[in-house]
Amino acid sequence: IQWRDRAVNHSVPGEAVTVRDALRMCTYNGCCAAFDEKERGSLEPGKIADLTILSENPYEVPAERLGKLRAEQLLLGGKPYVSAREGVFKALMRGMTSRGKA
Repeated sequence: IQWRDRAVNHSVPGEAVTVRDALRMCTYNGCCAAFDEKERGSLEPGKIADLTILSENPYEVPAERLGKLRAEQLLLGGKPYVSAREGVFKALMRGMTSRGKA
């Protein structure tokens, strides 16, 4: 079992949580711990839309397959994340010339 699914597939059955609770621990509760829940952590009007598109619906796959889910796409602020693999200089220049439009 990979670390990502241990909350649901805990080795002590009484300690396991639901998929819903595990996702909440990684989203809203994580933002609460960082005092950022007013801006992030749930999809609500006025909040920053940071989210991950998974390879499958975690509510529909068997619990033992949760560790096999992969991140297909990452959205930050509602926009697709663009990797900085283009090189530091190119990324720096793009950031400097975008004037907050990136």
